[in-house]
Amino acid sequence: RAIEIAPAAEAHASLAWLCARTAAWDEARASAKRALSLAPDRPIPYLALATADLNTGDARQAEQYVRKALALPTVSRLDKGIALGLLGDCLDRAGNADAAFDAYAKSNALFRVEFGGQISSRSRETVSSMAAWLRIYFAAAQPRDWLPRAAAKPGTGGPRAHVFLVGFPRSGTTLLEQVLASHQHIASMDEKEALSDSVRAFMRDPAALDRLRDANDGELEAARARYWTRVRGFGLDPQGKVFVDKLALNSIKLPLISRLFPEAKILFAVRDPRDVVWGCFRQRFQMNAAMLEFTSLEGTVQLYDGCMRLFETYRDVLPITLHTIRNEDLVQDFEGQMRQVCTFIGVPWDEAMRAFAKRGQTRAISTPSSVQVARGLYASGGQWKRYERQLQPILPIVQPWVERFGYGGA
Repeated sequence: RAIEIAPAAEAHASLAWLCARTAAWDEARASAKRALSLAPDRPIPYLALATADLNTGDARQAEQYVRKALALPTVSRLDKGIALGLLGDCLDRAGNADAAFDAYAKSNALFRVEFGGQISSRSRETVSSMAAWLRIYFAAAQPRDWLPRAAAKPGTGGPRAHVFLVGFPRSGTTLLEQVLASHQHIASMDEKEALSDSVRAFMRDPAALDRLRDANDGELEAARARYWTRVRGFGLDPQGKVFVDKLALNSIKLPLISRLFPEAKILFAVRDPRDVVWGCFRQRFQMNAAMLEFTSLEGTVQLYDGCMRLFETYRDVLPITLHTIRNEDLVQDFEGQMRQVCTFIGVPWDEAMRAFAKRGQTRAISTPSSVQVARGLYASGGQWKRYERQLQPILPIVQPWVERFGYGGA
């Protein structure tokens, strides 16, 4: 629309980047070239061209575009961080693990400088430290104190069932959500924060958790109403459908979810922990307090280990209805795994789920997995092995989870 009103390089560049995010490669290239014809000193068109070429098999040309962007005097610190991450992807594709790791580390360092100060000024604590005190709190909690007093009232205009899809970033939650969103009986919400009001009210510290534990029906009903108001504010209509709320790190908020929505079902997505940790470190995320921790290997593994320990503690205390699905199993046995998921959440198998990749090309996806989802199902396990030397310091920390989730020692 901006281009229709007043064509400018910035609008064409932004369109090129958005098209690259949704795997519309031809349109991304066309928009990028138009932007460069108007302003050849802008880095984003080069990065869009690099993304298109990298994902259509020309890593060498992609690297050349990235290096052109990095050489521009107009490149900002943020754009340089994005470019270095893309350079890492190009070098990774070429099999140059040492140079790729160096590019990823430099990219993360720039993101940390760009966003660290402003995020720290807004956040009372890191997500890792929050997970730590939550685990201490619930390790001492009594399961009987967290039993639901009564089922949540469905109300009029609500969903017929409620599902929270959680796990950890890069564990396959986006893929699974896109598949479920293709089902005719499912309404799905991707990466939208609808529980923030209640988190502030009931999960800021141990005293707030005590209030959540002891909250009366009126307080809980008011919190539910705020949640559904936010959901509808995002333009979603869950009426009469199975509503899937997908936000990976909502796994931290399971006490709140369990208290507000005792009838809700929990889908927990799992992937090889080594690939998860490596994927979080190498990926460029929209920055927030949690994603900032991914800008170092130590921060990434600390958050992963803390969240998994917390989830295990929650399972011992909270009355949750849980189904775990491994990303690798979904890729290898798509129909078999999705039939199990459908049975768990109470919907029949729907052939439309097979076409999730095509739908993903026209639907906004809020995570860096958008390009991968648009490619459909493909085996991506074992990427960490190329970086085993660089990952040596943190592998012992994830090894218990490798074994816990059935990935053996290989």
